[in-house]
Amino acid sequence: MDQENRKQQDITDAGTAIGRMLETLEAEEQKGDGAGITRCCNRIGALHQATGDYDAALAFYHRALEAAERSGDGAGASRSCDRIGMVYQKRGDYDRALEFHHKALGIAEEVGDVAGIIEGCNQIGMVHQSRGDYDTALEFHDKAFRLAADGGDTAGMARSSNQMGMVYQNRGDAARALEMAGKALAAAEMAGDVAEALRSHNQIGMVLQGRGDYDKALERHRTALGMAEDIGDVAEASECYHQMGVVHQRRGDYDKALEFHRRALEIARRIGDIAEEAKCYHQMGVVHQKRGDYDTAFEFHQKALCINEKIGNVAAVSRSYNQMGIVYLNRGEYDWALEYCQKALDIAERIRDAAMGSVGYQNIGIVHQKRGEYDKALELAQRALEMKAHTDDFYGILRIYGQMGLLHKLKGDYGKALEYSEKALELAEKIGDAAGVAKSYNQIGIIHQSRGDYGGALQLFHKALELAEKIGDVAEISESHNQIGIVHQSRGDYDRSLEFFKKALGIAKGIGDIAGVFKSYHQIGIAHQNKNEYDAAFDYHRQALEIAERIGDITGVSKSYHQIGIVHQSRGDYDRALEFYQKALEIAKRVGDVAGVASSIGMVGKAMQMKKNYIDAFVNYLVSLDIFEKLGSPNVEIVHGLITELTKEMGEEDFSKLLEELKNKKQ
Repeated sequence: MDQENRKQQDITDAGTAIGRMLETLEAEEQKGDGAGITRCCNRIGALHQATGDYDAALAFYHRALEAAERSGDGAGASRSCDRIGMVYQKRGDYDRALEFHHKALGIAEEVGDVAGIIEGCNQIGMVHQSRGDYDTALEFHDKAFRLAADGGDTAGMARSSNQMGMVYQNRGDAARALEMAGKALAAAEMAGDVAEALRSHNQIGMVLQGRGDYDKALERHRTALGMAEDIGDVAEASECYHQMGVVHQRRGDYDKALEFHRRALEIARRIGDIAEEAKCYHQMGVVHQKRGDYDTAFEFHQKALCINEKIGNVAAVSRSYNQMGIVYLNRGEYDWALEYCQKALDIAERIRDAAMGSVGYQNIGIVHQKRGEYDKALELAQRALEMKAHTDDFYGILRIYGQMGLLHKLKGDYGKALEYSEKALELAEKIGDAAGVAKSYNQIGIIHQSRGDYGGALQLFHKALELAEKIGDVAEISESHNQIGIVHQSRGDYDRSLEFFKKALGIAKGIGDIAGVFKSYHQIGIAHQNKNEYDAAFDYHRQALEIAERIGDITGVSKSYHQIGIVHQSRGDYDRALEFYQKALEIAKRVGDVAGVASSIGMVGKAMQMKKNYIDAFVNYLVSLDIFEKLGSPNVEIVHGLITELTKEMGEEDFSKLLEELKNKKQ
């Protein structure tokens, strides 16, 4: 049977199941069996929920609740309230979800329904987990676990242990997460609960992903997939494919990642689960984003957004806006990036999603960072950090430390940059995040490189490379090769730098990383430039420019214009150099890249100096200097050096005349 026929068959099967349940419901209503009506309505609601039709699901769950209340069926009323809460939870309406889950818990406690109490506690814990309130989540899951243990309910113990494992994983405590997932697996196997056992394998795989142990993670997800296929659980099979896609994405194997996400998408479409379909679109958008295919990424995020708006999944709408903002950020369209990241943040704050709120502040900070507004970026990163500190989200804290380290490096405060980057490294080591350790080595290496400590930088980059190779993180292997190449370039060993840049280029091409190919062409062009091989330099910068234009990377276009301008300047073609510097300047102004504006104006000044147009050169240097001073940028020293060079070239007497001339013009 082909894919389309299978899809139609599965959707027909779901429709048939609902039709049969409706017939059963009609019979129960004729008998006046309140408990039977409650059961039927809850089952029909579950079928609608499974296909992402949340409005229909809510309608039937409410009918179930009304029937249970009329017939005095406390246990049925509790289950119906929990199911209503689950729909609101899936939609990201956490306040309404908690309202119904607490109502369910209260009814279960009143009628002494232990199974209902366990379910209610777990559901409340899941809502708090979604909001990033991990302590409260653990409190409720632990209560559910203890009740299940007291009653000898091994299946309940497995479910609660898995939920606690997810909380520990989200806060970055990999050791506790693995411990709880292992307990869940043992309990599920003891109870003969294959569905919960396969979820435990997936959970263990997700923890291993976070630690950068990708081969073992894949092994667990494959085990879970085999179990899901054995019991015919297509929804769980879809989740397994999804997780395997995430593993390949994390290690930079984007083609493989897309292959697995497509398999998950195929299942979601086949069974008519539009919520899962949106999740697949979202993840495929992230993969295309990572490889630099921004148009395709945006297209997938829009698809996810449309579905999530349709089904009312507010939390997922926030995530879609956030990813669309990141696409605009990567393209250098900073105004649009701010607009979308702010939309994501507004929703997160409205639904009190602390985890997503912190991400929102961090991403808005990154937009300001790209614009050269480092103090504003630091202020937002600090706010994001304060929010993460309350949630004990170690992975989130790790990322923010890394960002703050980069910001201090960009400001030229290398002491502070090292302090935060080393905090990130220490935390990555503590939680067993091998990929995070490799990234931290690379970042600390960049700081040593900026200080002129090339030996220390190389040592760190090689450590990052060794670790990335060990865990199979292809994207980080490529990044490490690029960084090693930049150090050799800084030391004047251009042949060695080219060797590493070309290795990075080969990897980027192999994994379909378009943005990585652009970066390698850019660096290879600079290396040839430094070797005075201007034809080769121009050829690589032209190739980089073509990629940037094709993928809509505006900042990349600006960088290429800038470098092409330098090539023309080095050849003595100052008019052509000015033409390209002006193009780069126009883009920097358009996207609000303040630091880029200052750099381009400085290069315009340099071209003017080469043309012996000293007044215009000096004016441009002053404008560039003023911007860098306001930004608190270390590039101030570079511009001071250019002005000193200009003074020497003109001679003190002529330079004094220039100053007098400018003074008279002002008057």
